[in-house]
Amino acid sequence: MIKGERQHRPIFQFDLLKEFEEMVDHAVFTRDTDILDLELVRTMMNTKEPAHSLREQLHGTGIATIKSRDQHPADGDVLITQLTDTPLVIRLADCGGVMLFDPVTRTIANIHAGWRGTAQKVIARTITTLVDRFHVSREDLRACIAPTIGPCCLVFSDPENELPAFMHPYILEENYVDLWGALEGQLRGSGVAEENIENARLCTFCNPELFYSYRRDRDETARFGTAIMLK
Repeated sequence: MIKGERQHRPIFQFDLLKEFEEMVDHAVFTRDTDILDLELVRTMMNTKEPAHSLREQLHGTGIATIKSRDQHPADGDVLITQLTDTPLVIRLADCGGVMLFDPVTRTIANIHAGWRGTAQKVIARTITTLVDRFHVSREDLRACIAPTIGPCCLVFSDPENELPAFMHPYILEENYVDLWGALEGQLRGSGVAEENIENARLCTFCNPELFYSYRRDRDETARFGTAIMLK
């Protein structure tokens, strides 16, 4: 992972996507950037075209495909496009943000994958959509996981009953849950190669100077976010 300047700039970029910097741009913005200001995001991503985000993120599996640059926002948790110069923006505050890129078909997706979405297999459903509708090959996908609440801080009252059985391997001692591992596991289970997965492994709860955290700050928190854009 590559670190850059702090002030109103994305400070994290993934080595896995930097290999394709002539084809795709991306950013993990910190709390220093107002992720709700899509004009600011557009400027920071160096594009004249509008940035796109979801009107409301629902902690589910809804997928919005951006087919035109003037498309109105939809509700859901996933954005997909093959349009160039069109940033896809996801808002985060503990939940996993997963950026997908296929260099062969030139397709990108940005996924909001909290524990509820992960339990509903939002990553697997997104990849199936990419394969079925965009003719993506699973082995070509690159996947990057943004800073997410870590296994050090994500605790449930009764995870064995709150989580589906396929997530039980990620339950740790004292009811802590490894969401990092669950996100990686769902990517691997969907056919993404281990070497094509890069996880920031930065805990949002433990880094208040960089990231918002709902579990730390509750209703007083705002959101940071991720953006990915084809060139």
